[in-house]
Amino acid sequence: MKTLLITLLCLGVFTMTEAQEMKSVKTEKKVVQEAEPMLVQASCGKCKLGMEGKSCMLAVVIDEEKYYVEGAGDIHDHDAHGKHGMCSTVRKAYVTGEVKDGKYHATHFELVPVGKAD
Repeated sequence: MKTLLITLLCLGVFTMTEAQEMKSVKTEKKVVQEAEPMLVQASCGKCKLGMEGKSCMLAVVIDEEKYYVEGAGDIHDHDAHGKHGMCSTVRKAYVTGEVKDGKYHATHFELVPVGKAD
């Protein structure tokens, strides 16, 4: 019984330590790890954000830096050419992830519905 209690106590301490480390850490304008979704601008990097590229690709603006997005599906999954699509307008999105090798690797990407308050 003592062993079980000690194990549970250690597990609880470990979990609390991990939760503390998951807080947003920013270094030189780059998001290292993000636990809570942050609100960013999202659009087509080529069409609306003036980024280099051969085709339409999903991009985000974080701390005034522009990054192409990996892990959020294809830009056409987000109504690229519709009235409120990524190639037509800059939208707001909630994202989590990290900047790595000059790209934003998303673990979560959710567009704010058009007309919704943020």
